[in-house]
Formats: sequence, structure tokens, C-alpha cells
Amino acid sequence: MIYSILREIASGIATNAAINAWCQAQYGSDVHVQIGIDQKRPPSPQDVPFVAISSSESTEKGLLAKGGLFFDVLWGVESDSKTVTGNLAEYDGARLCDELGALIAASIERVEPGWTAASGTYAVDLSTPWFPLWCGALQMVVNIRR
Repeated sequence: MIYSILREIASGIATNAAINAWCQAQYGSDVHVQIGIDQKRPPSPQDVPFVAISSSESTEKGLLAKGGLFFDVLWGVESDSKTVTGNLAEYDGARLCDELGALIAASIERVEPGWTAASGTYAVDLSTPWFPLWCGALQMVVNIRR
């Protein structure tokens, strides 16, 4: 049951017109969405733009007819450039990561009317150890009302 819900979320992100338009404009390709992450070969700058979804935990009540699903959404973009205006330097990758993250968060709320986004924690890694790969994370809880 959990996988089918995560697949619906992944499919909703993969087919979201706003996300794919943004990815086409920035990278010339649609977003690559995957369920799960290969820890031996995690996404790299060559895989951008990507979104990975994994399940954290669920509270099952009646085989998920009602309850909550906790899951993580990770995304990545690539950019090694920065914009300097006077004495202010901004890494473009951080801005791009936040832009894509906002689109992803908005799309999750619209995927399936049987869910309600109960809460979420949103973060963009501003001191990325994988430079020029910039990653964001959204830890979500959705209430299931099927």
C-alpha cells in the first residue's frame, strides 16, 4: 500500500507541467523522478534535475484506508556559477534548488484529493559538500482519507 501511494506522488511530480517547464528552461530536459535511492550510486550532477522519494514511516489504520504517511522528497540541481552584485555573492545553485523545491512542494499538495498535506519540513543545503550539486529535502506527512 505504501509503495502505491509513493508511486502516485512520484507520478504527479513527473507529469507536473510547471516542474517540467522549469526543468526544460534551466536544463533542457524534463525532471527525472525515482522512488528510492541507490546508496552505492547516489545521484550526481550528471543526473540533474532529479527528484527522489523514499518512505520514512506510516501509521496504518485499516490498511491505510486512514492514517498518515511520512516520506522524504529529495531533489538536486547543478550549478557552479555565482552572481556577484557589489559586495554580495550568491550561488546560483542555491537559488535554483529553492525554485525547484517550491514547485515540488506545491505539486505534492495537488497530486491526490484523498490526501491532505499535514506538515512538512523544507530545507535547501546552502553549504553543499557535493558542489556543484545542490540538494534540497522535504520531509512530509500526509493524512490519508480513502
